[in-house]
Amino acid sequence: MSQRDFDLIVIGAGSGGVRAARVAANHGARVAIAEEFRVGGTCVIRGCVPKKLYVLASRFRDAFDDAAGFGWSVEPPRFDWSRLVAAKEKEITRLEGLYAQNLEKAGVELIRQRAVVEDGATVRFANGEMARTKTILIATGGAPVMAPRIPGIELAIHLCRGNNRSKWYAEGGYDAIAEKMFTTLDVDRFLLEYEDERSGSFEPLRFVPKGKVVVLGLVSSKLPQMEDKAELIKRIEEASKFV
Repeated sequence: MSQRDFDLIVIGAGSGGVRAARVAANHGARVAIAEEFRVGGTCVIRGCVPKKLYVLASRFRDAFDDAAGFGWSVEPPRFDWSRLVAAKEKEITRLEGLYAQNLEKAGVELIRQRAVVEDGATVRFANGEMARTKTILIATGGAPVMAPRIPGIELAIHLCRGNNRSKWYAEGGYDAIAEKMFTTLDVDRFLLEYEDERSGSFEPLRFVPKGKVVVLGLVSSKLPQMEDKAELIKRIEEASKFV
């Protein structure tokens, strides 16, 4: 690969980069994706998945303590940190393999090297080889930098409504956290989830300061059916009474 041509080169094989590469390839584009570490990105390798495994493991202690009151005879439990770490590593390795398999099935070339943008149409890899491309997508992730404010860049926060077996501060709508959340978080845009009944009413939106943007999240990715257009318009109009 001294010099090859692609329609799209993605730098960073996290969830966003992998998805973009697969979709483009499924539409017939010649796609390569470069990753210097592991496929899966922050969520799979370092963040969401390991965190949930560790949190789930921590809850068994309480279950052991409660079991005797429900008829169980439980020997004094022993915890082995190294076994938990090994189990976590086994699971994220399995998930990484699935990500790589899906890239291969889509026809995406996975280049396991660091990639650097040489110019608007050229990418250079760690081994010195180059590739030309019509489009470069940088999907490496990063940390937000808000000072100084750069015109055109916005900071947003997604208020996730929780996942399976996750803990929560309050149950139901946003009422319990709305005033503090909307008035103290220094962000430009709030990405909310109002796709089902448990989300509650739009009344908490009255605490959103002027100048802030709210994305209601009315369309769900969890359901197979499409939402009704008229109903979506009706709900947007209802929310506009408060923000």
